[in-house]
Order: sequence, then structure tokens, then C-alpha cells
Amino acid sequence: MDLIIFMKIILGNIPIDTEDVIIRSTDKAVITTDTPVSFQIDGEYCGEQTRLDIAILPKQMKIAIPKIT
Repeated sequence: MDLIIFMKIILGNIPIDTEDVIIRSTDKAVITTDTPVSFQIDGEYCGEQTRLDIAILPKQMKIAIPKIT
């Protein structure tokens, strides 16, 4: 993957017009690798893994929105 595209993804500017990025919407996923890779989720180090099961739990995110006056 091109370094510039990778940096845009890290910074949240996902370039959706590139062949290097595929966007999928889902509520769960499994990521597997041939060799152990360091993973981080929400800033928490998960160690080196070859398999990562990811799920989004319904109604588990709370967002505070300030009142605009």
C-alpha cells in the first residue's frame, strides 16, 4: 500500500477512490494473518495475534452532544 494512502487512512481521511482501500459495513468481522501482528483497539495494546474477532455491540456507545444556544 502506498505510504501516502496509509497515512491518510491513519489520520481519518480515507481515500475511497483508490483501488488499495475496500470499505465494508458490518457488525462483526474476523481478521486473520499468517504471521503474528501487533493489534491495538481503542488505544489498548492487544499483543501479537494471528486472529482477531471483532464485534460491535448494539446500544453500547453513548455520545454527549452539547446544547447549542
